[in-house]
Amino acid sequence: RIRSRASRRGRRSADMSKRHRANDDGAASRSSDDDDDDAVTIGYRRAPTNDRDALCAAHVEALNAQFARHVAKKTRDAPREFLVEACRDYVTYANAIRKEFRDTAGAGAAADEAKRGETSASGEAYVWGQGDSAQLGLGGDVDERRRPTRVTTGAMGEARATRIAAGGTHTLALTSDGACYSWGNNDNGALGRVVNKDADPDAEYAPGKVELPLDVKVVMVSTGDSHGCALTESGEVWAWGQFRTTNGAWAFNPNTLDAQKTSFPFKIYAPASSKERAKTIVSGVDHVLALSREGGVYSWGCSEKGRLGRVDASEAEDNEQASDDVKRRLLTPSRVALPKSGGGIGSAFGGEPEVTAIVAGDFHSFAICADEDGSKSDVYGWGLSNFHQ
Repeated sequence: RIRSRASRRGRRSADMSKRHRANDDGAASRSSDDDDDDAVTIGYRRAPTNDRDALCAAHVEALNAQFARHVAKKTRDAPREFLVEACRDYVTYANAIRKEFRDTAGAGAAADEAKRGETSASGEAYVWGQGDSAQLGLGGDVDERRRPTRVTTGAMGEARATRIAAGGTHTLALTSDGACYSWGNNDNGALGRVVNKDADPDAEYAPGKVELPLDVKVVMVSTGDSHGCALTESGEVWAWGQFRTTNGAWAFNPNTLDAQKTSFPFKIYAPASSKERAKTIVSGVDHVLALSREGGVYSWGCSEKGRLGRVDASEAEDNEQASDDVKRRLLTPSRVALPKSGGGIGSAFGGEPEVTAIVAGDFHSFAICADEDGSKSDVYGWGLSNFHQ
């Protein structure tokens, strides 16, 4: 049975100090209660090598293996409550590994595993969960996977996956050669490529290459409910798919303004200067944020609930009846004006704070401004807050 959250939290700090106490040989020690099934632990009984890079990698591998076994055993009882606690524990231990091995080249591996967990060190892509719309990329007859399963079908071949973005019922993968692959539901053009089910019944069910220009190298991907975006090494953003309001299909391309899906990528963001080149993109359900090199935030998409952060309330809630001029303004990337930081973290221009990170939720957004050493930070938020998000 699952222990109460309070009792588990009370044990966590004590357990952490015991589990991460280093032995003489550098391996993380094991506590006397390691056999407790209600705790995710890390480490192994013997260090396989004195090389700290390999030691760090071994700890990450041990954590992942133990986490997978633990989740498979416990999720049948109280899946939602358990997964919240288990994921918190996982991130805590992953960060502990990162801190312990900060001097090694593998220190970032634990952090990357905690943030993503979809690709292995060799670039293999693993998926799990619901697959009733082929979003797992394992074929049309796979509706669910309870354990991580390697994606081996489709056009990716031996390409090394570096990032995964999970949308509503579709998935995007970025490979080390700068290509983007997609699979899943293409009803709204979210795959960004030709899908001819008559010629190839499995066209949606397995990875296929997104049809971007040959000279475009992708460095980041993001995806929402029915759209996909690709950030290029030159700081441009390409997009495809469809935005939807609460009443259904709305619009996507500011050049056409119609409710039809945009099945093939087009350039949505073209920086006017090197400072405006995008370095990060994130997607909400039906909106997108881009962060420029100079620390500016740009938004576009549906404005319902104020998620764009730059539209008057009267316009934000009336996307369906919006004039062409208003639609074009919403669908065109434009800068979000942040309030001046009364004292002092960076400045992009005109006294605005310099943003270092962005986050997009379903109907809300965040911008984080932080010093390089992380000693001071401000967080700005906008959008829906019906649950105080």
